[in-house]
Amino acid sequence: MENNDLAFDRHRGVHCYSTVFLCGLLSLFCAGCGEETGRMSFSGKIEGLQDFQGTISFRPASSETNLPVTSGRVKQGTYSFTKENGPFPGEYSVLIERHVPLRKGASAQKVLPQRWRFQRTVPSPDQEQEINSDFTLDATSQIPSETLEQAGK
Repeated sequence: MENNDLAFDRHRGVHCYSTVFLCGLLSLFCAGCGEETGRMSFSGKIEGLQDFQGTISFRPASSETNLPVTSGRVKQGTYSFTKENGPFPGEYSVLIERHVPLRKGASAQKVLPQRWRFQRTVPSPDQEQEINSDFTLDATSQIPSETLEQAGK
């Protein structure tokens, strides 16, 4: 019977080492989770347009940078980015597109307001506090009236 007990102890020892090894691998895998991506998280709203639906895109202001274009959805006039999908620090031009079904004879100037005022909240990279900033965007239409008429048909 001692041989069976010894075999059982060996099996239990191998099982224990296997469990410790797997836990070690899991901890190495999870060590990469939650690392800083370098991206910024922030949110904002389009004041006065709570029913606004569309997209917001941050495009690098200079073609000399290797920054990617970052886009997100605007729902009910608000947008947000996390550290997983937000833009990297840098200078960007902001493009906002409104999703509106157009009827025949509709004009983009009637759809888009002349100016939009935005507020965004960006966490400071060096501190735990948040920085609030406002910016204003002048909106102009580049949609030809023929396109608008065709969209309304």
